[in-house]
Amino acid sequence: MQRSEGIIDRHARFLLGMVSFCGFVAMVPNSAILPTLPALADHYGVGLAEGALLVSTFTLAYTFATPFAGVLSDRLGPRPVLFFSLLLFAVAGMLPLVGLPFSTVLVLRAVMGIGGAGMLSTAMALVGDSFRGEALFAASATLAAAQALGDAIIPPVGGFLGQIDPLVPFTLYGLAFVAAGWVLWVRPKNPVREPSVKPLAMQEYIRAVRLSLSDPVVRTICLIWLVLLAAYFALLTLLPGIVSMRLHANGLFAGLLMAVIGVTWTGGTQLSRLMARTVGTRRLLGPALALFAFAVPGTVVAPNLPLLIAFLVLVGLSAGCADTLLTHALLHQSLDGTRGLVSSVVNAFSQIGLSLGAGLAALLAIHGNVFGVLPWTVLLLGLIWPLHKAMAVLHQQRLQATSEAPA
Repeated sequence: MQRSEGIIDRHARFLLGMVSFCGFVAMVPNSAILPTLPALADHYGVGLAEGALLVSTFTLAYTFATPFAGVLSDRLGPRPVLFFSLLLFAVAGMLPLVGLPFSTVLVLRAVMGIGGAGMLSTAMALVGDSFRGEALFAASATLAAAQALGDAIIPPVGGFLGQIDPLVPFTLYGLAFVAAGWVLWVRPKNPVREPSVKPLAMQEYIRAVRLSLSDPVVRTICLIWLVLLAAYFALLTLLPGIVSMRLHANGLFAGLLMAVIGVTWTGGTQLSRLMARTVGTRRLLGPALALFAFAVPGTVVAPNLPLLIAFLVLVGLSAGCADTLLTHALLHQSLDGTRGLVSSVVNAFSQIGLSLGAGLAALLAIHGNVFGVLPWTVLLLGLIWPLHKAMAVLHQQRLQATSEAPA
């Protein structure tokens, strides 16, 4: 399929719909079972700490497998890697429904993490390889919106299904079968990759990772994703306790507040698309990150429900804006034939951020809830200027290269 510069035709819309649905499914793994984690632990006869291994096992496997998924995506093409990743994800995710022991389920969660690693990075690579110009920004915003929509819808649905039986939320992983069928149905008209772009050898991929991280823009985006998602997941970890202590509400109410973040995140992705047309990606990204760094600590110190909701809305809007802008900057910066690798490296940093955010939030919460998120927001503020400067230098270099190019 040839790249779209500004107009997304009918076939491109089908492709974007498929990729966006894969992004939605990528949000299912932990969100589906988190609301029913205590009931799952009771079902398997283990403590809550052991039950949390269902989440951490998936996340660790996802983190370690993501770079390899990117390598396969760039060597074999994103579409076949995406298809088999979805199948592996769905089969491993639904097998616990047959009543397997807890140790076997943990192994399946690791296998599921390997499948999940090939979903989001290859979806991002497909977007970067298939669209250009305004169409690329629109596609990036749509993919980010689909992920945020999954964050908003899946937790309440998982909690509802968990009331029927603790194992019923595992049926949500069957959505990956639907996504796999969609991948088979939507076939590119032409090879997605340009004919002049050849896959790199494995040794060259190692050098490519180092080269990608040597780029100040890519390196800073990786760090920002790590810190931003650490702060975000720290907030989600602390939110049920905040709701219980300050508002005397139950976990269901906390889940609804988490859905507020997901819905406003979706709105933020679309808002950034509209504003970037007039303001520009580079000028909009800094304020979006700064607003997020302000809203997260404000959420954990909000004394009443109206202020809490207001700060949660700001968290969702600013995170949605930053999500789209960072994704667009990353895909625009990456070279043909390496987007799967670069996207997978960024996703690995993101998963590390999720793991660090939850753990350190629990440790730092003993000094007050605000300390569970404050270090991350301070770090995020410190990274805004280096990213802005790196993107400005890159912009000037491209302008100079364009002016020096022969007519």
